[in-house]
Amino acid sequence: FSKIRAEKEVNAAVEKGFDDLERGRAKAAMIAFQKALKLNPEFDMGLSGMGDAVFRTKTADAAIPYYQKALAVNPNREIHYIKLCRAYEKKDEFGKATNILSAAMNNLKPSAEVYLEAARLYMKKGMYRKAVEALDEAIRVEPGNKSAGMLLIEAKQQLEETRKKGG
Repeated sequence: FSKIRAEKEVNAAVEKGFDDLERGRAKAAMIAFQKALKLNPEFDMGLSGMGDAVFRTKTADAAIPYYQKALAVNPNREIHYIKLCRAYEKKDEFGKATNILSAAMNNLKPSAEVYLEAARLYMKKGMYRKAVEALDEAIRVEPGNKSAGMLLIEAKQQLEETRKKGG
């Protein structure tokens, strides 16, 4: 009985934390996630949510350990890879960000979201050919993905402009 109740409390605290984040209340979210993690320090969504709250109130650097632990606890949830990638990207650690996405591609079933994230990263670095390749994969995995389709048009235009400039 108490285990079920504790699990419900954890889920309710995590739900409240994500709700607080959506409403722009990062400090309130942090309190909710702390409560959840006090009850269950290994709950991946609690760790991930705490990472989000810390990212918003402090720094990407401070959020990384939460995202890393969430990923270690549940390596089958793609959002953990994406959040960790974005934290490294915010720190301008392109190599680590792309390595995290490569790990996602190797460890998870094909995911349009992971390929889309990779494409966004490549676009920011001016790596348009790699962005086009990632977007082609995203569309192969999820043919109706409008975000991938729109970004693919932009990536191809940028690639063509780069070619015209001799790049």
